[in-house]
Amino acid sequence: MLSTDNIIHGKISAQPLIIRVAQSTCSRVGELLRVALPTQALHYFDTTSGQCLDD
Repeated sequence: MLSTDNIIHGKISAQPLIIRVAQSTCSRVGELLRVALPTQALHYFDTTSGQCLDD
């Protein structure tokens, strides 16, 4: 099944960040993006186990 979203990998400082955005969002490798992160839509994962840390 094809997704209607794009996945963008990046960093905030040294922390890895993965963002799912609308398919219409276009960016280039190395491009600086400004994003707003609504706290109710964030999910946190343990970097070692991959386990979700959300309550």
